[in-house]
Amino acid sequence: MEASTTIKGMISHSYIYVPNYQRAYSWDTPTNSKDNKTQVDIFYKDLENYINSNSKVPYYFGHFLYELKNDNKYAIIDGQQRLTTIMIFLSALFHKMKEISILTDEEEEIYEDLVIRRNKLKFETVKYDNQI
Repeated sequence: MEASTTIKGMISHSYIYVPNYQRAYSWDTPTNSKDNKTQVDIFYKDLENYINSNSKVPYYFGHFLYELKNDNKYAIIDGQQRLTTIMIFLSALFHKMKEISILTDEEEEIYEDLVIRRNKLKFETVKYDNQI
């Protein structure tokens, strides 16, 4: 996979999966917090703060490390917790958009590039944790 600066660039031309030797999705939230927000809640708030900051610097998701397995299928070696959070967020976002109205052609193309194309998920977690 070539280095990319966008999530769409990273995912659109490949399929990514979490190998079975990786741990399941388990980002914990602080237990001393009064509201016990989920990782997706924290991620969403971080994105919201970034947008409200009017920053001219692109949002930084961090580094991801992959191993090519075969024909555009990559095993994620490092960054799977972040990528899983991103994919949960995108899946929920498109699910809500579809409830509100029919996706435009452009939105449908982005959905197919990022979430699912021809009934095949673009990202799969370990089998025992695959709920996207």
